Amino acid sequence: MKFAGTTSWRFAESDRDEMSHVALFIRDALGLPVLPGPAVPPPLSGTIPDHRGLLSTEERKEAGQQWTDWWATVLGFQVQMQEEPADPGMSAVRETLQARREQAGSPPDFAALADRPALQRAAVETFPHAHRWVNQLSLEQRDERKGSFPYRLVRQVAEDVAFDRRVDFGAVRASAVVLEVKGSWWHLLAPGAVVCSDPAAADPTTGELILRRAFESSLRR
Repeated sequence: MKFAGTTSWRFAESDRDEMSHVALFIRDALGLPVLPGPAVPPPLSGTIPDHRGLLSTEERKEAGQQWTDWWATVLGFQVQMQEEPADPGMSAVRETLQARREQAGSPPDFAALADRPALQRAAVETFPHAHRWVNQLSLEQRDERKGSFPYRLVRQVAEDVAFDRRVDFGAVRASAVVLEVKGSWWHLLAPGAVVCSDPAAADPTTGELILRRAFESSLRR
């Protein structure tokens, strides 16, 4: 999780978040038949091992039907965590975030998915492989020192939006969940909150478009 800004505008970015990438790994490694939708990302980048043999065809079908709602919950938790960073002195915020985390399902047992046994089994069986993949991804990204939205671009867009809309800098706030998925892809999840691919965030033209949409939409809450 990274935060940028001054005492006024604010931008929170979550890149390579483990739970988001675990959910995507489960989808891709098991080949779950997930219906496409605006908030459903493309496949993960890189080589994803084939673990379809861990579930039967019927279990994979059922888990695929249940995956999209779970994905929305995982993203919702991530967005809320960015909007309400856990301050050690804010017990109410910590309790709310913990409740949302449990609702999203916590490894290794993913108890919150007990009412969706096919999806729970998919998560439990695949998590060890997903965890290793995400850890390796983090190491590679750290070694390559790859970033997402450049700070200078974030600052410029935030200040431009404040000037164009004639609002105080403090009103300009946004967050982004950045995913290691293929292609240039992004989606506005909610006012002030976007989810996007790393290539989209890293491209100056697309990145500027995403940031402007995120900041401007936050003013319409």
